[in-house]
Amino acid sequence: MKRHERVRHLMEAGSWPEGRSVFGLPKIKQMKVKARKAAPKEEKAATPSGEQPAAAPGTPAPK
Repeated sequence: MKRHERVRHLMEAGSWPEGRSVFGLPKIKQMKVKARKAAPKEEKAATPSGEQPAAAPGTPAPK
């Protein structure tokens, strides 16, 4: 973080006394956020009514 970013963060947290020097600022922990992947949806083998699931497009129907 740049110096002005750290001063702004300390001001928002209420840790910045008036008249303090901008030199020798305390370190501020920086939190990085990672995006999570969506969990894969599981397909059921059979529908609740007992019927077989529909065939994928482009596949021949069973005889």
